[in-house]
Amino acid sequence: KELADDVKRHKADRVVNLRPTKAARLRQSSYQRSGENDAYFQEIPWKDVKVGDILMVTDRELLPADLLLLGTSREDGRCYLETSNLDGETNLKVRTLHPKCMWIKDLKHIASLSCILECEPPNNRIYEFEGSLNIIQYDINAGTQVTQVSTLSIGPETILPRGTQLRNTEWIYGLVVY
Repeated sequence: KELADDVKRHKADRVVNLRPTKAARLRQSSYQRSGENDAYFQEIPWKDVKVGDILMVTDRELLPADLLLLGTSREDGRCYLETSNLDGETNLKVRTLHPKCMWIKDLKHIASLSCILECEPPNNRIYEFEGSLNIIQYDINAGTQVTQVSTLSIGPETILPRGTQLRNTEWIYGLVVY
């Protein structure tokens, strides 16, 4: 019986690990931050998602990792999540973009930023999070010239947990945290 359960679990894990998601990628020449054409989304399986990737998730997709919300299609900076896979609740949870990230709306903006997230290690407290995000924004028209550096305090209202489903939001960009 245990062997049969292990085989079922292995097959289920394989299905989940092969689900596709879209990760932002920069072409080799992009270290000079030369513009939108240097950034693109590549479809990759969940198993290849790495900490630090920026993902694009669209409405009704499951989130492949814990993400920090960097951009959303909604003008109010919100996105909605169904968390029934985590807590059994069917009502939607609101997550809100940090106000200093409202400018991140497309690949051109993703190509113009570099960020460092410092946060607590992974834990089982799904409604708590503490961290800080350092964002360096580059002027894509002037090569590598830094135009703005911001340090943002990050709390649980900006974290999108793995396994939740994006709802009532056309798309989000998220930085893989864990």
